[in-house]
Amino acid sequence: MKWVERLNLVFDYVEENLYEINYEAISKIAICPVGVLQRFFALNTGVTLTEYIRRRRLSEAALTLRHTSKKVIDVALDCGYESPDTFGVAFKRFHGITPSDARRDDTVFETYPRFLFDIKIIQKQGGTIMENLQEITQKITQETENVIHVLERAEIYLESGEYEKAVADLNRAGFTD
Repeated sequence: MKWVERLNLVFDYVEENLYEINYEAISKIAICPVGVLQRFFALNTGVTLTEYIRRRRLSEAALTLRHTSKKVIDVALDCGYESPDTFGVAFKRFHGITPSDARRDDTVFETYPRFLFDIKIIQKQGGTIMENLQEITQKITQETENVIHVLERAEIYLESGEYEKAVADLNRAGFTD
């Protein structure tokens, strides 16, 4: 389960560095190339890592505007927008209100929650629990066995300080950026 822990460490990093994301640092935390992580992330969450970060920033921006007197332009710059106009458009698309509306106490807006990876086994309708567990186990094994093996090998290389070997091993397995 180390890979689940690593993915949650990626979320910790994103939250702690929300406005200054370094994808190489994320790659090292996850022990896989950024491209592989981004594909895995999108397949398992339904959004890209970049979109997740954008949504988290816009959520935090709404909270900042509501609870501080920080200027909209400063919040826009913190979120990585070059102008308050582009920030305003993105903010309105995401929240359905303008940044200045977010300051009002009577305005309601949604926030995008922090993600957390966890493993759950859910029984599908029909069949016995044992049949469902066997089917789920078979699918998980088929889809992830190679990825987990490669990531574990890469982790061993990294623990011994051999970053280049880890990257080369990931590239040989088809996990290229």
